[in-house]
Amino acid sequence: MSDLSINTDYPCNSGNYTACSSRTISYIVMHYTGSTGTGKANAKYFTTSGREASAHYFVGHASEDAQIYQSVAPVNKAWHCGTSGTYYHDECRNSNSIGIELACHNDTSDTSASSSGWYFDDETVDQAVELVKALMETYSIAADHVIRHYDVTHKTCPAPYVNDETQWEAFLARLETTTTTEEDTMTQDQFNEMMAVYLEQLGEQEPSDWSADERETVEAAGLIKGDANGDKKYKSFLTREAMAVMLSRLLNLLGK
Repeated sequence: MSDLSINTDYPCNSGNYTACSSRTISYIVMHYTGSTGTGKANAKYFTTSGREASAHYFVGHASEDAQIYQSVAPVNKAWHCGTSGTYYHDECRNSNSIGIELACHNDTSDTSASSSGWYFDDETVDQAVELVKALMETYSIAADHVIRHYDVTHKTCPAPYVNDETQWEAFLARLETTTTTEEDTMTQDQFNEMMAVYLEQLGEQEPSDWSADERETVEAAGLIKGDANGDKKYKSFLTREAMAVMLSRLLNLLGK
């Protein structure tokens, strides 16, 4: 989380969420704001009491650099996926989840949730992916526990990800990809050291029983003699150098 720029200037009014001393977080629930307002405007909206709803984070438009706004601290229970009706998810509730709202746009006159006009800026989605990944790592949440508001209550939210399942699948796929970090890379010296140990251990392995007769034959013919210590290292790789020696011995046997 330390690598993300998270604005905490607009904390949610305490009357819009439930304060907790601690809680177990098992799910991350994605939402859309349902309006074309900025992330900042949405965060500011919940600083006033009487909203009867809340979310932990808002991710802004590209025009505001997809800024992340923390409205409710994760330790507290935001009111983002509750319902007085039917729950369609067996486990996810406000009490065990984090709610993330994404600022959105609509390029049509139809502002209903079912409108195909709702969409997110690419930058908003990119930032949301990074935020979700950070939260997954912090709270040990698997990708299959990142869900939509729709999956909990069947509300059409986030509309772009409910109206077009392929967009949602693409979002989830990005959560499961890993990026090679500087700590993951291996230097040439480290690789050489690793290979040296591997080859040494390989040479120390005993040959398989199934090759016993063939080994006896080639040893008796002088094709394989071993090193200075007599170690034949049958499990080691055959280099061109070793092959040249063996072929030379074979030619000598054939009188060539």
